[in-house]
Amino acid sequence: MFDRASDLGVESIVMRMAHRGRLNVLGNVVRKPLRQIFCEFSGGQPANEAGLYTGTGDVKYHLGTSYDRPTRGGKRIHLSLLANPSHLEAVNPLVVGKTRAKQYYSNDKNIMKNMGVLIHGDGSFAGQGVVYETLHLSALPNYTTGGTIHIVFNNQLHLQPTPSQEVLHSTALMLPKP
Repeated sequence: MFDRASDLGVESIVMRMAHRGRLNVLGNVVRKPLRQIFCEFSGGQPANEAGLYTGTGDVKYHLGTSYDRPTRGGKRIHLSLLANPSHLEAVNPLVVGKTRAKQYYSNDKNIMKNMGVLIHGDGSFAGQGVVYETLHLSALPNYTTGGTIHIVFNNQLHLQPTPSQEVLHSTALMLPKP
């Protein structure tokens, strides 16, 4: 997804995700140094290295980071994984707002250089009102980002379809968007 986005002119992606898989994404996708992650868990002082994210007050893997990721096309794309509180979907409007701010301040008039990605579990997508509120922001002129990618995965914890059943989250069909 990052390589294709970069090929299409995207320079920055703002993301959020909840707990499951977050450590993997922190270490392997947005390349937060493993040394920093382990230091946060052990309660030690963070290594004095330039560019490391610091923060306090929540579960350590809820903290975010950013990274300029190289792409197959030889470009770099800026990835920003926002800090996520224990209230699963609460960060969604912040992703949309940060994406919109990046578009505004980078003079991205065609809304092609910056995009948002929200990764949901199936239960939180269906059960959290903030998801719907965030979807509705896409229809407001001063809040639209030109589209936000919503990835809804079946984490086997809530809405459990049979393996052969495809799930279309009709809740997202409330907006006239593809």
